[in-house]
Amino acid sequence: MPDFAALRRLALLALAIAAPTAPAIAAPAETEAAEAYRTGDLLAATRHWTEAARLCRIAGDTSGETDALASRGEVYQTMGQLHDAAADLASALTRAQQAKDPARIAAISGAQGSLAFQARDLEQARTLLERSLDLARTTHLPAIAAASANNLGNVEAASGNPEEAEQAYTEAAAAAREAGDRALLATALINRARIGVSRGPGLLPLLDDAARATSALPDGHEKALDLIAIGHMAEPPRLAPHDALFKARTRIAYDSLQQGARLAATLHDPRASSLASGYLAELQELDANRDAAASVHRAIALAQQSGATDLLYRWEWINARLANAAGDRPTAIAAYRRSVAALETVRQDIPTEYVDGRSSYRETVGPIYFELADLLLREAAVPHRDEATVAALLVESRNTEEALKTVEVREFFRDPCLVGSTAGAARPNGDTAFGPRTALLYPIVLPDRIELLLTFPDQHQERVTSPVLQQDFTETVRAERTALESGAPNYLPQAARLYDWLIRPISETLASHQIQTLLIVPDGVLRTIPLAALYDGQHFLIETYAVGTLPSLALTDLRRAPPASRRVLLSGISKAVQGYPALPFVNRELGAVSSVSANATLLQDERFQLSSVEAALRTVRYRVVHIASHGEFGGDAAHTFILTYDSRLTLDNLEQDIKYSKFSEDPLDLLVLSACSTAAGDDRAALGLAGVAVKAGARSAVATLWSTNDEAAASLFPAFYRELATPGMTKARALQRAQLDLMQNPRFHHPGYWAPFLLIGNWM
Repeated sequence: MPDFAALRRLALLALAIAAPTAPAIAAPAETEAAEAYRTGDLLAATRHWTEAARLCRIAGDTSGETDALASRGEVYQTMGQLHDAAADLASALTRAQQAKDPARIAAISGAQGSLAFQARDLEQARTLLERSLDLARTTHLPAIAAASANNLGNVEAASGNPEEAEQAYTEAAAAAREAGDRALLATALINRARIGVSRGPGLLPLLDDAARATSALPDGHEKALDLIAIGHMAEPPRLAPHDALFKARTRIAYDSLQQGARLAATLHDPRASSLASGYLAELQELDANRDAAASVHRAIALAQQSGATDLLYRWEWINARLANAAGDRPTAIAAYRRSVAALETVRQDIPTEYVDGRSSYRETVGPIYFELADLLLREAAVPHRDEATVAALLVESRNTEEALKTVEVREFFRDPCLVGSTAGAARPNGDTAFGPRTALLYPIVLPDRIELLLTFPDQHQERVTSPVLQQDFTETVRAERTALESGAPNYLPQAARLYDWLIRPISETLASHQIQTLLIVPDGVLRTIPLAALYDGQHFLIETYAVGTLPSLALTDLRRAPPASRRVLLSGISKAVQGYPALPFVNRELGAVSSVSANATLLQDERFQLSSVEAALRTVRYRVVHIASHGEFGGDAAHTFILTYDSRLTLDNLEQDIKYSKFSEDPLDLLVLSACSTAAGDDRAALGLAGVAVKAGARSAVATLWSTNDEAAASLFPAFYRELATPGMTKARALQRAQLDLMQNPRFHHPGYWAPFLLIGNWM
């Protein structure tokens, strides 16, 4: 949700620069737009700025049109419509640059920097805001300098640089005083208080300074939002002790929110009123105040009245928690459903940032999905439920998790429209199409248990609960990853414990259905380990089942590839290049794979240039692309690549050369990355690995969770391709047999050698 004290008064500053030059024909529309914005009628403001831009265009007033576009962009930003805001600001900046107008360039660059910050692109935000601030200083525009310094402080605060942030806010306050801008002064002081939230008692004087500056403002939209911002900021942390500081912060929060609510009501501003009531409900929930339900219902009604879907999901979430706490599970489920539905409509405009390999989207709104799935599963466990109702609840709980997984994969690649090589992988009713003797395991990790959802080829579903605390589960998974990747001998205790939690509770059911292939849709930390290495006390999981990994059902092409000759593109690097060590067994790996592939093209070492692999993929229809080279999956797609001899092959390169090539109507069947790696413990990087087939437009991918021994890879892959050539053989079973074969070699018996090879996506 936007931080309103932090993200206002940017593009509108451009209007103040050129207001005297506005043509009379556009002046009424501009006045109406400014008044609508002041009173919080944002939809009306966008309409009036649109009309002002049109009239200025007719009158040939480029400066006026620039200001109208910039101002409309700011309104879109305040509404959370980031894509529309970006388009308007880009158009405004182009016009300002063509006019060589440094003041407008400074103002609009600052607005773009604020927008980049809201989208959590911190580096881009810093660059734009520093440019704006430098121009504002040079041309002595203190109002723009104040706005840009304020927002630069936001960037530094979000980057974990509190001292730099405080310095920027101090400059912003000084510039605002020079400009005589009391509203911006209040904003800077509010933000300075915000970075002091963790300072304990030292926060109270900062809040008082911000409150005094806000009280001095004339009644209006900005004052209402500032009061609401102070109230929300003063709200104590959810787990804070109820001590004197808790009581002081609670008092300030109540006072500010109630003042903001009264002012917003006077202004007939339903959005600001919704904000005040929603934050008040959040505070009352924390304070165990029985008025919380009334407050949140008022916030929901006001959000609906103002069309504020970006607020609605949050207030429905509070509504759901309150109903659940009161023991009214049906009402809670209904509210959670409405929250998720609202969230799905605005998720592209929810800013996301990544800290220590974790997505803020998952951290901030992921609990909505998990809490809904939790309640649905509890409803399914109610005694004497009819089978149809139970089945529907299980499918809905799985689909709820699917929605989050799909968003996460799309977010990793920063592609809100990302789909696999075909659409419709999962049917609308949740059914899936599996081959014979194949089962889908969908683990849902909840705070107090793991729910194991099983689906069989006949669409029969079963649900088993494994009682384990999420913290214990996470610690065990991380310990197992460390032991496996390092080759340490102490991996068995964790492998056995994970088997007991994930597989043993369903082992008899799997055996009764004569399951041979187990498809697993891992979540979160579970993505960081190879499930093939789970241990039952005598055997590894791979000795019983072929294992496939799915990033999500919705992003997996479930159809069997049509029969075709497997034309193969083999490529790789055996030499040390670009600071990476040599992979001496790549020669053997590529040679052996070539010998079992009837129709192969080889690009190795100096021939494996970025341009040569792109040319090959664009001119020939390959069924298999095999790359034996160093690769890294980082915390986002920008830090993910495969090493070529002269450069780096990015996932965007693969997408353009494979998914969007002239052969896109017949997707690549298999992409093999035999030496890629993800950072240990980095759930985010493992998510990128899980989605690599989707991004590249391949039905399946084989990749490794960590950089494997290249001699082991040189032994495994020829066996994999030989098995794959067997009529009726699936990719999952071919990989299983190759791993079992490698396991028999005493040198490679440790699962650190054979387990990290994952089959991702279509297993057939």
